[in-house]
Amino acid sequence: MSDQPSSGKEEEEHIRAQKFLEQVRKIHTKVEPQLKRSQQRYKAHHDKHRVPCNFKEGDLVWLHLGKERLTGEGKKLKPIRYGPFKIIKQIDDNAFQLELPPYMHMYLVINVKNLKLFEPSLLDDDPDEDTRLPSVDDLKIELEDPLLEDCILEQKVHETRHGKYEYFRIGSKGQLPSKSKWYIRHKATQEFPHLTI
Repeated sequence: MSDQPSSGKEEEEHIRAQKFLEQVRKIHTKVEPQLKRSQQRYKAHHDKHRVPCNFKEGDLVWLHLGKERLTGEGKKLKPIRYGPFKIIKQIDDNAFQLELPPYMHMYLVINVKNLKLFEPSLLDDDPDEDTRLPSVDDLKIELEDPLLEDCILEQKVHETRHGKYEYFRIGSKGQLPSKSKWYIRHKATQEFPHLTI
C-alpha cells in the first residue's frame, strides 16, 4: 500500500517531463526555420561586401594601407597603396601571406580587401622622379643611431593669453631620436634634473 502513492507520483512526474519535452520539440520546430532564414539574411548581407578573389600564389599585388598605419611628418600626403608584393601563400578564401620587408613591422597575412592585382605601369620604363610610382621604401624610416646620453633635441615657446610656456623635446639614453618626447619646462626639470634646462 505504501508503494502505490510513490509510484503514482513518479508516473505524474514522468508525464510532466514528457509534456515539457514535447513543448521543447514544438518550440524547436518553430524556431529552426526562423534561424535558417536569419542565417541566410546574414550570409547575403556579408556576401554583399565580399571581395571576389582572383589571386593566386606568385601573383604581384598592391597593398592598401589606411592613413592610421602611416606615421611621421606629412603622413596625410603619403600614398596609401604600396608594392608590388609577391603572394607567398593563400591562407584561406580571403587572406594571403605576402612577402613584406621586415621594416614595415606588419603581420604578413593580409585580407583580400586590402589587395589589388599589380599591373605594370603604362608610364615610360624610366619615369622621372615626379611620375615615379609609390614605393614601400617611402615608408622606411631613415636608420637612426640610438642616443649615447640624455639630451635636449629641440626647444620651443608656446604663447597663450596666460603667458609663455617653454617646451623641450628630450631623448633618453639608448632611445632613437624619433622616439623622443616633448616636456613642459617644470616636467623636464623634474624628469631630467641633470640636464641644463
